[in-house]
Amino acid sequence: MNNVDFLLKQVNILRLKQLERQDKEEKFNLFSILRNERDEEKLHSRFISVLLDPKAPHKMGNTFLRLFLRVVKSDMQVDDTEISVNPNFLSPSEYKDIDIFIRKGNESAVIIENKIDAKDCNHEGEGQLEKYYREAIEEGFSKDKINIYYLTLDQHEPSEESVSTSKKYPELAEKVQCISYGSEIIEWLKECAKESYAKPILRETINQYIHTRVRDNFV
Repeated sequence: MNNVDFLLKQVNILRLKQLERQDKEEKFNLFSILRNERDEEKLHSRFISVLLDPKAPHKMGNTFLRLFLRVVKSDMQVDDTEISVNPNFLSPSEYKDIDIFIRKGNESAVIIENKIDAKDCNHEGEGQLEKYYREAIEEGFSKDKINIYYLTLDQHEPSEESVSTSKKYPELAEKVQCISYGSEIIEWLKECAKESYAKPILRETINQYIHTRVRDNFV
């Protein structure tokens, strides 16, 4: 065997090993193993909320939150005012049944309702989003400082009952912004992964989550 043939053989061996390694990596996905991949509360909402939380152990401060607010075109400004996110790393509980609630003091609030398979939980006298909107108002937030996002797989709108059962808030239907995993969330996560270039474990965790959604046709 001459030198050229030997080198070609070695290159081919390395190529096969690389393909084998990539195949194994693609099959090992932490999110697939730990949770039901369509569990909107225990997996998706919590993962998203922990990334959004400036106090979370990702050590990225408010970077991910800033990126999210920019992607969804929120008017909440990130400055020196303390921002809290529920659920968060230390407390997995929702705030008044809201999937993700972001508050900046008493200045502004962001409500994210996450719907993967579930339908709106409306009541006879009050729709689900009406309830969340009312609770934010009762907390002291001005109506024009409450952002509401309805997160779904296909960017569909909430039910009419969710925003108009009580008919107390005629402006609510126009306030709700529909976002999706395939558009805003994936765009945001890719930006988060870029910002995590110096933190390989965090970066790869985000990328695995992205791959979970793409592989299972969630986007």
